[in-house]
Amino acid sequence: MKFEEIWQSRDSTDFKAWVISLSEAFENSPYSLQTASKVIGTRPAELFAILQIATLNDELLDEFVRVMPPKTSWLSICSSSDDGAQAALQALEKLKGHTSYSPWRAAEAAIETATGGSVHSKVAHLNSTLILFALKKAKSYEVLGDRERNALFNFARSKKAGKSLTPKQVAYLQILLTRLVEAGAIRSDSPDGDINECLEIIEALREQ
Repeated sequence: MKFEEIWQSRDSTDFKAWVISLSEAFENSPYSLQTASKVIGTRPAELFAILQIATLNDELLDEFVRVMPPKTSWLSICSSSDDGAQAALQALEKLKGHTSYSPWRAAEAAIETATGGSVHSKVAHLNSTLILFALKKAKSYEVLGDRERNALFNFARSKKAGKSLTPKQVAYLQILLTRLVEAGAIRSDSPDGDINECLEIIEALREQ
């Protein structure tokens, strides 16, 4: 089945089988994350989080499906180590039925205790200077489109004003930084005299 067809079968397919099939179809498709998101009519951050679920090991994926945590916690769980993911799932299962809590914060707190923090959490704590640095690298290496560069600028402006990014914004920032690393704009052996800044971002994207 094509990627689009699998996406449309979401409500009629077992979640575990659907996530795995969707991930495989995406990998075999000609789509980038942004193009695929447009094709199926969803945000890149949501698709990214779903695709990350498929990277869990089989035991954790079964546990994920059993608990079925709130969407805002998905990327935190999937960008952590196995121990962190397990801790987050246990914490969220205990909170089922409660309404006055943030699933994202609950997951992050559990992961922080178990491992020292998820990628999602570390990206959320990057300061405005590093985000503007990423924007500069995007321009220098001609990576990312105008809309994506504008997003980086707006994220940096929000951080500089003392505002926290929302979970969806953090997820999108993680996507953009990952693309910069994959394109070689940000790398540990940077020839541009900015290795320290590059390493800070690379470390933020490294799973514990």
